[in-house]
Amino acid sequence: DNQLTSLPDDIGGLTALIELRLYRNSLTCLPDAIGSLASLRELYVGNNKLSACPDSIGRMTSLRKLALHDNELRALPESLGALTKLTELSVRNNRIASVPESLGNLTSLVRLDLRANRFRSLPNSIGDLPRLEKLDVRWNKLASVPDWIDRLEKRGCAVFK
Repeated sequence: DNQLTSLPDDIGGLTALIELRLYRNSLTCLPDAIGSLASLRELYVGNNKLSACPDSIGRMTSLRKLALHDNELRALPESLGALTKLTELSVRNNRIASVPESLGNLTSLVRLDLRANRFRSLPNSIGDLPRLEKLDVRWNKLASVPDWIDRLEKRGCAVFK
């Protein structure tokens, strides 16, 4: 709840940092140095003005929770697929038109919130996420519901479509 518009590159030096909460600010971008936060487990940057997410986020391999909701994101980096310990990803209320196929590499993912974006389709790899318990794809522009949604529901995943 500040009015931060940017973060210093020095933030990458906080290598022992475990949790970073930057929600409800006016951040328009994250520095590449954020990828140096190797110990970070939770990153909350919801309710900002982010238009992009740096590729370096894929180097944050300890990350468990990533909240990018309520921003102005238009895309997600392919490098997100390297965050194999991630259990929760929220990108709701953005302007994202497509999801990288690499999201299928997030084998620890339990909750995935994609609602209120501009998706016309979703990658088949999401249907193969073994631990997914909740998927929210409401309020998008999906041309059709993917076949794999039924498979997820049958194995007990709560799907909101």
